[in-house]
Amino acid sequence: HLHPYGWSLPPPFEPLVKINGLLAVNATSGKPLWFILTKSQAMPTAVAYNGMVMFDDGDGNVYALNATNGNLIWNYSYDGSANMASLDLYVGNNYALLITAFSPGYPVNMSAIVALYVNNGTPAYVLKVPFAYGSSVGDAVPAVYGQYLVDSFMGYPVYHGVYLNQIYVRQVLLVANVTNGNILYVENITGYGHPGDDNNGFSPLVYNGIIYVPSHINRTVAAFNLTSGKLIWISPQMKHASLADQPVYYDGYIIVPDFDHFAVLNAANGDLVNKYYVGVDLGKDQPIIVGNTIIDSSIFDYVIALPISQVI
Repeated sequence: HLHPYGWSLPPPFEPLVKINGLLAVNATSGKPLWFILTKSQAMPTAVAYNGMVMFDDGDGNVYALNATNGNLIWNYSYDGSANMASLDLYVGNNYALLITAFSPGYPVNMSAIVALYVNNGTPAYVLKVPFAYGSSVGDAVPAVYGQYLVDSFMGYPVYHGVYLNQIYVRQVLLVANVTNGNILYVENITGYGHPGDDNNGFSPLVYNGIIYVPSHINRTVAAFNLTSGKLIWISPQMKHASLADQPVYYDGYIIVPDFDHFAVLNAANGDLVNKYYVGVDLGKDQPIIVGNTIIDSSIFDYVIALPISQVI
């Protein structure tokens, strides 16, 4: 009765069943309130708004549920996978838009960023991105800042074969009007490089009119002027960071996970201020800052909390 991973199970052996779903718990007591099964991994962080919780799923759908009881309010389906991370919210004067993205890869890549009216799930616009590569559009969280929609992903692939080491891509920065989907500019922000062992996009941070975007092609963080797309600075190269997820801004600093370190950058010029060793490999999640504490997760099932002053 020895399990392949090394731990034993009591007889009779019962195979493990993987369950995908969305679970709501009471925030005070932790008591489960409701649970729904999903057809695929419900990996993205859900968006809560106006009594609803909304999430996208690998089955190609976006779902809106009643946050109190989990009942379905609406769902929207588009060609391809409503991937792992692509959700953001724009709140206008008398309406709100849920921003999501889909990445159909075969037979032709017609990735798209889709804005849905929150009240009924109907599309406000579909911004098609045929020059994207793989699932990178669906794997990044776009940033919404004022009336700007900012996204970064791999694009313009050059194929010398079917294997990843035979494919070259550039990292693209796309800025559009979030209310209508009109593209304002597209910048190729790296030269050509290998996509690596995944198709991740690159989640940008926008703060005070500056875009801070990571790149695992260059292993750097770059800063751009939001309105013009002009490059302001590029950080020193990180050593091991996956650099796919959004950096975090704190008091004039940009903080980004770099393998088993936090790299701290000067937000004004990109200079490396500090590298703080945390002892475990950090995951591909954005750190969060609560009060004076920075919190991040590890790919090896740890959650880490540190005084922000200690990291800086």
